[in-house]
Amino acid sequence: MSTAKVTFAELPEAGEVNAGEFFIIEDIVQTKKINFSNIIVGLDNITFANTLSGQSTDIISLSANVATLSAQEYLQTQNFTSTILSTVQSTTAVFVNQLYPVGSVICTIVNVNPQSTIVGTTWSAIASGLFIAGVGTAVDKNGTGVTVGVGATNKSIGEYTHTLTVAEIPTHVHSFIPISGIKKGGSGPYVSSALSPGAILTAITSSSTGGSLPHNNIPPVFGLYIWQRIV
Repeated sequence: MSTAKVTFAELPEAGEVNAGEFFIIEDIVQTKKINFSNIIVGLDNITFANTLSGQSTDIISLSANVATLSAQEYLQTQNFTSTILSTVQSTTAVFVNQLYPVGSVICTIVNVNPQSTIVGTTWSAIASGLFIAGVGTAVDKNGTGVTVGVGATNKSIGEYTHTLTVAEIPTHVHSFIPISGIKKGGSGPYVSSALSPGAILTAITSSSTGGSLPHNNIPPVFGLYIWQRIV
């Protein structure tokens, strides 16, 4: 494929060239038309080639400076973003620690661990099935004192159900009225006999009753999920 060198006295402005237009080339022998889309122009063959060539160093330097500035801007943006994020996180942590310091307790009716919403904290469920009481020693109206410690160390203080012991049964008296026919001197079925005035009945035992079952020992309750911050 041969390449012909053509010198143009005047080229149309870029805005004047439309798609599908042709450029006419004439010489002594013949006339030809060339589609503008098929013309390849080298920078070294146009009038401003020397100008571009003379400024190539500045253009390269400018390009490098633009790339450097772009990298610096990206780095500054990353640093700014990191600083903002760090500041927000530290400020949030300070606020959370003041609002919910380690050891704080949250009561809720929702079974969701607070650490899922309070970022940077760890919580544990506590006091399941236990009544809440203030720490310290108190005395009730009967003069009975109880000391409550911190945490689940007080399970010996109370119980859900209780079976009365003999010592816990209120003091009481069973009365017997002597009648004709009670056996003298022992227990068991009575016999038909008449007691003389002043006779003493001994070893008489009443029959037992009751089931010795424990009774409920707690008041009506309202259940809550209780969470304690541990970290």
